[in-house]
Amino acid sequence: MKIAVGASFFSIRSRSMKSSAIAIFAGYGLGFSLITRRAKALGNRPQLALPLRYNRVQSLYSWSLSDLDGAGGRLSSASGALSKGYGVSCITAFTRSGTLFQSQDIHGPIVSGFGVGLSVLAGRWTVVNA
Repeated sequence: MKIAVGASFFSIRSRSMKSSAIAIFAGYGLGFSLITRRAKALGNRPQLALPLRYNRVQSLYSWSLSDLDGAGGRLSSASGALSKGYGVSCITAFTRSGTLFQSQDIHGPIVSGFGVGLSVLAGRWTVVNA
């Protein structure tokens, strides 16, 4: 296990309000990786124009983007590949008033290479363009 630090970008869309925003989760925690060959998640160079897939977030009560901005959270992820593989991540957000969403499964990217990785990060949500 080693110290893990990361930031992830999320596109959040509300069907009821017909709006969307970009949210960033930044955090630190513990991670483990075993890579026998260089793994690539986005090809030879980073690309920002990835096709977006939305996953439904289940929560016990309604919340807004202003509730998410500054909320604490957790991001847990795991991935594995033997030539081609897959990753999965779970996200959580909470405020002093309660949990906005908990352990919501979001599908990760298809990866190539040989190896496995796990990480659990605690951090903060920031809404960029609400």
